[in-house]
Amino acid sequence: MPDRTNLWAILITIISSVLIGFALSTLAYRFRILRVPGGNFVERLDRHVHLTPAQRKQIGEIMEDTRGKIERLRRDYQRERRDALWDSYDRVRAVLTPEQQQIFDREFVPPWGSRREVEGLPSPSEIPSPAAPQ
Repeated sequence: MPDRTNLWAILITIISSVLIGFALSTLAYRFRILRVPGGNFVERLDRHVHLTPAQRKQIGEIMEDTRGKIERLRRDYQRERRDALWDSYDRVRAVLTPEQQQIFDREFVPPWGSRREVEGLPSPSEIPSPAAPQ
């Protein structure tokens, strides 16, 4: 077992390393050697080009408008992607025999669930077969 002097030396070294790292990183952020990732775009722009209050307001409105557009695009993309994947599953399923379709439905359901589950439609087994012509 190491003696107590070695344990104290290791402990002091670890604590001083953490404190020195904290002090250096604080100074680096303060003097802008390191920058906070991201940050508010308008505030960063204002620091560099000295915006007027009217410019800050206009740019803030532009950023809000753009944020909404980006969110709508993201939702549209996700919906189109999901629809394309569902379409591929439907096309693959159409190639299979009824027995293979049962296995496919059981074993190869997409991770987000079947299209019928998500859209609230009945499963193929719940759909009554058409009455035989008389």
